[in-house]
Amino acid sequence: MAKKKNTIRLEVVTPAGVTYNEDIEALEAPAVDGLIGIWARHAPLVTALKTGLLKVKAVDTELSIPVDSGFMEVKPDIINVVVQKAILPDNIDLEEARTAREKAEEIIQNNDEDREQAEEDLEWAEARIEAAENYSGI
Repeated sequence: MAKKKNTIRLEVVTPAGVTYNEDIEALEAPAVDGLIGIWARHAPLVTALKTGLLKVKAVDTELSIPVDSGFMEVKPDIINVVVQKAILPDNIDLEEARTAREKAEEIIQNNDEDREQAEEDLEWAEARIEAAENYSGI
């Protein structure tokens, strides 16, 4: 199948393997200095990513992919996202994510020694919850 003219390939990779590899129309990514929008034939760039959602506008659907920290490299025909963790919305265990959020909030409220890790865990849990709650299926 030929690639559509106004699309760009998005590849999301973690240490566990490729999470997503499709042609898309647009992407909104959580760069460390703010959200960044990418479209086909975008100017090349490399940026660090923070925990959050990759908001993907694919040809026939839209979805949000929670990602942990990493980086993104944009070339005219491909976006490479390399992150510590990523999960497709239909693979998210919503109850587990809610439990993780509650546990992280409790640690933060108690000012435990693990506060910094708890804040990271909270961001990851909230990204998964938002993606799962807004997902309607591909």
